[in-house]
Amino acid sequence: MGFCRSSARCAAQLFSSLLLICSFALVGFGTYILYKWRGDPTTQALPPPNYVWFLLGFGAALGFSNLLSICGASSRTRWCMGVSVCLSFILLILQLVIIILLFADPSMVDQEVCPEDDTVCLEKLNNLFKDPAQHAGVLLSVVCAIQIMAMCSTTCLKDLEWRKERRDDDEEAALERPLREEDWDERQAAIERKAQRKLDLHKEALSATARQALEVREKREGLLGGWGSPSAVRSPAATRSPGTGAAGRGSVGQSTAV
Repeated sequence: MGFCRSSARCAAQLFSSLLLICSFALVGFGTYILYKWRGDPTTQALPPPNYVWFLLGFGAALGFSNLLSICGASSRTRWCMGVSVCLSFILLILQLVIIILLFADPSMVDQEVCPEDDTVCLEKLNNLFKDPAQHAGVLLSVVCAIQIMAMCSTTCLKDLEWRKERRDDDEEAALERPLREEDWDERQAAIERKAQRKLDLHKEALSATARQALEVREKREGLLGGWGSPSAVRSPAATRSPGTGAAGRGSVGQSTAV
């Protein structure tokens, strides 16, 4: 994809530069024809032919269009390339119409200077004004061919740049989506609720343990209270037999003597 985009950018810049040169050529050629028309004694009294103004207008419009195309291809700006392609397409249609008229019926865009049967006027007339299809028609045809290639390359570059921007936007949205969709306040509140729930569970567990310990303590106190009653408590001397007590005292005396 990167190689295709680079190739399309190089082609768009190349053909747009060539077309920019052609637009200067159209303006220069139209200015030259206008100068010759005004300087020729045969034609200076007549208004210039219409195709001269078309050449000047096409040259100026193509120059502006291709400046946009070059700027858009260099800066990767899609709207510049889009405006350039639309304007170039309109100019291409108009140029094709003028070319067809120049080759099919030049009288619709040309100025009639001499009648067809006036050989003297035709001999005096400059060859530049006799058949405009031989120069203006050929020049416009070459410009149209270059313009078609420039439009195709610019359109391909515009489409590739659009795909790249869309892919970059999707990747950026995928990276920013968790940060954007996650509300930190809600998350903090959820964490606090979770911590409070755990704390309540611990308190309940501690309360249950405390209750169990209290019950065990009460049972022990109850047992101790039963053993400490007068009927249940007996002295150690009372529980011993007389012989056992004497033997015990004797053994103790022997150990003391030793």
